[in-house]
Amino acid sequence: MTEEARRELEEMIEENVPTDISPGMVVKGVVVSKRSDGVLVDLRTKSEGFVPQNELLRPVERYREGEEIEVLVTRVPRGDEEELIRASEKQPVIRKILDKIERAYREDSPVLGRIVDRQKGGYVVEIDGVIKAFLPGSHSMLERADRIPRKAMEFAIIDFRRQRRDRYNIV
Repeated sequence: MTEEARRELEEMIEENVPTDISPGMVVKGVVVSKRSDGVLVDLRTKSEGFVPQNELLRPVERYREGEEIEVLVTRVPRGDEEELIRASEKQPVIRKILDKIERAYREDSPVLGRIVDRQKGGYVVEIDGVIKAFLPGSHSMLERADRIPRKAMEFAIIDFRRQRRDRYNIV
């Protein structure tokens, strides 16, 4: 590659890489290293971010250096702070699933889920392996003594309300 072609390529990359990053932005990043408490991600913005284990979709050990992941920026340190940008891999996924559940509620269409637990008055249903919803016993075909089926099933969303900050009532 000639020097001129390399400069043109760098300029094109520079133009397509956001330099300002702010909380709430969803960006694609590349895992650059793993720590016991999370992963460091190159956010392609001339800075790295840290995604703690509790904001990852799977255990740290299952990430590979060079792997691309989509993250939501949750905290950007001020100029005088030496802390890393904080990010979440879970939050963009949760937003997409909640949008899908809300759409199913509005359109009266079913969602796929699995019953994962019993609780007083009904069952806990996991949707897309991330979001937990409540299935009232009165809306279930299961008897209290029945074993919980482990297969995925279709469920109707009969109530979808935001309760308070990032908490939803999904029935």
